Amino acid sequence: MPVVGGCLANRQGRRIVSKSVAPLLLKLDERGLSGYKIEGPSIEKIFLRLSDEMKSEIPSKLTASSEHRDGIDTSDRPMTLYTGKPCGPLRQMRALYIKRLAILKHNFMPYLAAFFVPLVLAGLVPRFLRSAEAGGLQCSDPNAGSTYESNPSTLLPQAFLYGTTVAPPSAVDTLERLLPRNGFCYQPSGTAGYSGVGYCENSDYDTKPWSEVTTATSLDAFNAAIIPQGQYGYSQGGFFVRGNDAPLLAFAAGYTFSASVEMLGALDMVLTNTTVGVSHASFGQKYTPQDFYQSLVAVFTTIGFCLFPGLFALYPTRERLQKVRAMQYSNGITSGPLWVAYALFDFCFLLLIAILVTIIWMTNGYGYYGLGYMFVVLLLYGMAATAYSYVISLFAPSQLAGIAMTVIVQVVIAMLYFVGCFLTVDSANVTVVEHDLNILYYTIALICPAVSLLRALLVSMNIYSLSCDEAILASYGGAMDLYGGPILYLVLQFILLVTLLIFYESGGSLEAFGIHIGPAKKHKDHEDDEKGIVGSDAELGEEIHRLSSMNDGLRVQHISKTFGRNKAVDDISFGILPSEKFAFIGPNGAGKSSSISLIRGELRPDPSRRSEIHIAGDSLFDSPVAAKSHLGVCPQFDSVDSMTLSEHLHFYARARGLQGREKNSNVDEIINRLGLTEHRKKLVKKLSGGTKRKLSLGIALISNPSVLLLDEPSSGMDAAAKRTLWATLHAISAGRSLLITTHSMEEADNLCDRAGIIAKQMLALGTISDLHAKYADRIYVQLVHEHAPRSTDQEVERLWTWVRSTFLVAETERSVGGQVRFAVPIKRDGSDSSDLLDGSHMGKLFQAIEARKVEVGVRDYSIERSSLEQVFLNVVGRHDVEEENSHAVERKGLVQKFLRRKK
Repeated sequence: MPVVGGCLANRQGRRIVSKSVAPLLLKLDERGLSGYKIEGPSIEKIFLRLSDEMKSEIPSKLTASSEHRDGIDTSDRPMTLYTGKPCGPLRQMRALYIKRLAILKHNFMPYLAAFFVPLVLAGLVPRFLRSAEAGGLQCSDPNAGSTYESNPSTLLPQAFLYGTTVAPPSAVDTLERLLPRNGFCYQPSGTAGYSGVGYCENSDYDTKPWSEVTTATSLDAFNAAIIPQGQYGYSQGGFFVRGNDAPLLAFAAGYTFSASVEMLGALDMVLTNTTVGVSHASFGQKYTPQDFYQSLVAVFTTIGFCLFPGLFALYPTRERLQKVRAMQYSNGITSGPLWVAYALFDFCFLLLIAILVTIIWMTNGYGYYGLGYMFVVLLLYGMAATAYSYVISLFAPSQLAGIAMTVIVQVVIAMLYFVGCFLTVDSANVTVVEHDLNILYYTIALICPAVSLLRALLVSMNIYSLSCDEAILASYGGAMDLYGGPILYLVLQFILLVTLLIFYESGGSLEAFGIHIGPAKKHKDHEDDEKGIVGSDAELGEEIHRLSSMNDGLRVQHISKTFGRNKAVDDISFGILPSEKFAFIGPNGAGKSSSISLIRGELRPDPSRRSEIHIAGDSLFDSPVAAKSHLGVCPQFDSVDSMTLSEHLHFYARARGLQGREKNSNVDEIINRLGLTEHRKKLVKKLSGGTKRKLSLGIALISNPSVLLLDEPSSGMDAAAKRTLWATLHAISAGRSLLITTHSMEEADNLCDRAGIIAKQMLALGTISDLHAKYADRIYVQLVHEHAPRSTDQEVERLWTWVRSTFLVAETERSVGGQVRFAVPIKRDGSDSSDLLDGSHMGKLFQAIEARKVEVGVRDYSIERSSLEQVFLNVVGRHDVEEENSHAVERKGLVQKFLRRKK
């Protein structure tokens, strides 16, 4: 479209002043040429003329070339790109694994922390076990009421000669007579309850005479005697035989348990006047006093090991929040290979952590039970807990929140299990405590991997005799009640969590692993299509008819999307043919972004028999992988990773199935054509906003897609950069269908062939010229009085009088500062036969103003056709469309916000 205009305009190298415009336009009108555009001077054009940005990145030998601006090759030469191929799951996993390695190279601190936290804990926490030694690995039979020593031991004098009080004194004589003097020998005789081998014990009672044994004659004297004696200020006890009254026995709890038994044996001798032997053992018990101490070590170890899985959620959380993952899904990656690749990448670190922790525990001197099984549990726990953190990363509002949520959830549930174990052991019958502990574990461990780790640690240290089989250690550590239960639970949790990730991210698609299963056959219901046309504008009906004959490009039919009570998209239909550029415009909150997300496959439309999205002939609903392979996406926000510019392009090329020479050729072509050569090795996060936009466009083009979605492609760019980008888009549009969403009406007018104006529904649709003709068929004239802005009301009124007597005025605006603005229709009403000028001949409008401008006092003037912006304003005004948040927003209660589910 040729452009002519005022002082800044040029045509064939000659300056054109306003006096020359009228004759030129008259000649164009006589020849029936109306496809021209008139532009007057503006601040933006002055900026473009003076800006050096267009030449800042051009090599010196090309500074005079008109084909390079802003470093971008804007020639009409088509881009030489290889077309991407379907990329199977294994290739996607390889591409993602290489990407994670590249990111690790630039940001390794999270993995360094995840690596050292468990190693430090494994080295420090078990140091508290030194006082416990391996005694915890001993077992006793909990089913026995009591147990006895195999051989009885006799009572010898040395048991009573030190710190013992006896009353009455005559009891001393009885003990001296009955206790063996030279020793005691036992020979097994097969008596019931006794067995074993014979032995002898020698007596050294002569070291202290019996006369020095403390005696008492009254109860008060006995009580006074047993208090102050002994090494620690008290005696080991004694007994008082009180005639017909019950004898009194006292023993010090601070002495060994055998002292109390020996004291009781001595009392029996005095009462029965017979020499006796004694034996004793503890009643059966399920735990020892050191179990609680060891259980704290297991708890602290578990809490520490809950920390590092959260660090593996840092990148997935950032990837989601920065919309990098959505960008990957739109460019060929599927959810199955993505999560499997991430799990395999983190598995390398988890394996190394499990090996080193096991080695540390092997060398710390404590006799763990089944340490080989414990290694397996550590590895599986790392995998399951990492998958657990992946799931939490889907909802975490920030990276730190992702870590905190992972740690807190696991620690709280593990502590509930520990408290349950402690209360069960403390209160349950010793014969059923093992059964109750198993029920507690198998219930709570269902929802948290950390519970299985804590259970395995309890088994490894034989806390609460969990690793015992009756009175001995279990011979097979893989039993379900030992390590088998945690291993089984962790394997199942890992599988279920990864499956949940894949199907949640894929929307439940059966092609989650990139496996094409063939399109489902649908019976097209023509009656439904007709119902969608009834009551709509004729242009929508024409579009439906046009879509029915389309096989290539982009075809969108009857898609809707509802969020809660808000209908974001309401029955939208449009299509874009190859080599066609379509502008998607609308006010804020009109549903543009939601529509783009639906086309990208990021959102699922509301269920409907009529909803269809076809990309280059493939259905997005039936064959999402095949459909997305034809799609290139340039999102509104720059979704970039911690990689260099070149690494980004190589990753997306691999994701699109390009390998070897084809991949390298496409990357080089994109970099050269978009003027990114000097940024090739730079980290993208350090580049300017304009350069990031070029990269986003390059990513969209990397596989030579047949359909391009460009969401605000020039956002963040200045006027010069925008125009160089527009030139590039013109150059690459051949053979492609371009969908461009923008708030810039100038961008849509300059770039696009067709446009759709949306405000939840499609309000207007057609070619740019058709939209102008239907919604803004007027010429806008602006006159500036010679005395403006100090023009008097009389001068402005005189100017208005001349306007009304010369032009067929269809619309007027309020005069401000000596300026008069009005519109004349391009076509007059058939009933109007006046001689007033309309807008059918631009040359006559210029001629009329030039002829009288001095007489009526016009200093400056402009004449322009209606812009797409005016078309947009007229359309939304006709439908009473309001901007988003222009009315009061309904306040929702806290419970409603909490229960609101993301669609």
